[in-house]
Amino acid sequence: MIPINTDIAVLGGGPAGLAAAIHARRTAKCRITVLERNPRIGKKLINTGNGRCNISHFPVDFNAFHGERNLAEQVFSKSAAPEDFFWSLGLKLRADRCGNVYPYSNTAASVLDALRIEISNLKINVLTDCHVIKIEPLPEGFRLIPENPELPIINARRLILAPGGMAAPATGSDGTVFDFIKKLKINILNPLASLCPIKTEPKLTRAVKGLRLNASCSAILSGRTLRTETGEVQFGEDKLSGICIFNLSRLAAIHGKELMISLDLTPEINLDDLLKFIIHSAKIRAKSPIEDLLTGLLPKRCAVTLTKLITDKPMDFKVTDLNSGELNALALIIKDWRFPVISCDRWSSAQTTAGGVPSSELSENLSSKRNPHLYFAGEVINVDGDCGGYNLMWCWRSGELAGTSAAKSI
Repeated sequence: MIPINTDIAVLGGGPAGLAAAIHARRTAKCRITVLERNPRIGKKLINTGNGRCNISHFPVDFNAFHGERNLAEQVFSKSAAPEDFFWSLGLKLRADRCGNVYPYSNTAASVLDALRIEISNLKINVLTDCHVIKIEPLPEGFRLIPENPELPIINARRLILAPGGMAAPATGSDGTVFDFIKKLKINILNPLASLCPIKTEPKLTRAVKGLRLNASCSAILSGRTLRTETGEVQFGEDKLSGICIFNLSRLAAIHGKELMISLDLTPEINLDDLLKFIIHSAKIRAKSPIEDLLTGLLPKRCAVTLTKLITDKPMDFKVTDLNSGELNALALIIKDWRFPVISCDRWSSAQTTAGGVPSSELSENLSSKRNPHLYFAGEVINVDGDCGGYNLMWCWRSGELAGTSAAKSI
């Protein structure tokens, strides 16, 4: 089969790759080819935000970025806000009271359709079902060889790597790109799962499996609180989940079993007031079973689970059988319920990747310092964000910078 010659090849038809292709074509009238291993582009995008696509966050809080925050600030200073980009695509957006930006239609399909329409209007070539298994450097570019021998080899003057990282491998981002990068003699920081559930001891979670509780959640390392998030915690068979837990998972990936997760189940009530309430409840329910002591404060399954952690007395004993030390211990565990970290959950449960290509390997325009014909965008770079649209925002803006820079270099 005759090879395809293109000015810019974009490996990955996700948000970063599509943004890169569109901005490159808008910058210069060059030949652009997007290579996507799935049958359709945007497979991962369509699943974001529970199908609603949390496209961005307004205003930008750079504290929500991790890895190399300075790189995110640098890229943002050289690119336009996603709101402007999507306005140019004919997509109306709206923000909720927390600053999360969604398409006005409230469906991720609208975002992908707007991108597809522009890709078509700009006559950008898209090759789907194209799994690249080899990248060979050329004197003035790269040769990309697909797994399927019936597909053409692609010769590109410039290459933008934007295939994602290792999160959600079923969508195609299975980490293959990192093998390519290593073979090109480019260093990477060890990829870690981020924005995912945290696995813990099943004996602590099994009794409350399926419960959702509002809590203040803290990541604690050697007695020091590294970060605190507040929100709804979801209890699984052997894991903790929910947005607040997701935002702590990066720390769990880094520190592993040295980390503890502490839940404060009454963040609006200080310890003294909580103890007063428990003592008050113990008086008015003195003749009730112990299992009913915290009725009105916590769901019963949670209340019984916590009570069993501070006393060996049967739950059908009377509340009067609890002594003051046990009441005090009950208040303490409600304010500081500890879960040892075993690990982060599987890559299939992760929303993004921490680690990847560091800024030390990149020029200011996101090209490789070792090969100026190679560019990077999106999750493959060592920048990752909290929940709330930050990771997609990074994809749009790094894609814009990589795409415009590659086009200007042709």
